[in-house]
Amino acid sequence: MTPVANPIWTYPTPLTEVRLVGRRKRFFADVEAPDGRAFAVHCANPGRMTSCGAPGSRARISDSGNPKRTLRWSLEQVAETDAWVMVHTARTNPVVEALVAAGRVPGVPADAPRRREAADGAGHRFDLLVEPEDAPRLWIEVKNVTWRVGDEARFPDAVTARGRRHLEGLADRVALGDRALLVFYVGRGDVDRVRPAEDVDPAYAAALRHAVEAGVEVVALAGRVTAAGLDATGTLPVVLGATPPIPGGGPPDVP
Repeated sequence: MTPVANPIWTYPTPLTEVRLVGRRKRFFADVEAPDGRAFAVHCANPGRMTSCGAPGSRARISDSGNPKRTLRWSLEQVAETDAWVMVHTARTNPVVEALVAAGRVPGVPADAPRRREAADGAGHRFDLLVEPEDAPRLWIEVKNVTWRVGDEARFPDAVTARGRRHLEGLADRVALGDRALLVFYVGRGDVDRVRPAEDVDPAYAAALRHAVEAGVEVVALAGRVTAAGLDATGTLPVVLGATPPIPGGGPPDVP
């Protein structure tokens, strides 16, 4: 899967580069503009943003154009060393759906009808439901991955009971004769594999392995993150074996 020159999903307005001062209360970040102005922006990321939220990092923000919004600007990307990391989790689903429509997600038919935020009637809601005419339905759940440990990406970077319930729901769909797919969108280009973060959330790691044994499919997309937009360059292997300990311990809590 090779991306074209222009990203498959583009930002509606140009991004502005700033300096990240720090993050607070999970959904707020303080930034500093090149002219020295300091202001708060919305941070649409419920995770810890470990390895991509260091104070002083270069960052890119988007302008909603709405002066009545409490926080007009949103944090989109943060640079870690030489890699830009996509941290705005609400961007993940549109990117993956665009890749599905272009036939660039392995095993997913591009021309089949799709529904977003599809309920399964058993208390679960999944990001996409693909309904081919002559094949089982395909339930898709998408996860944004930002955390890097060495050369690998790990998920999650915080305990996620909701993510575990999604895995259980996907396994239930397979048991009923449907297909189910978990998509990791790795929003950075400096890793070569994906692994469950067992040290952070052992219950999620166990649920992922159980889901795969039950027939849930997993694919990791290698993200391409640019100022213009988002894309994917291919896939990454997902390693389900025992997770090596995190050097220095687990990620710190967000204040």
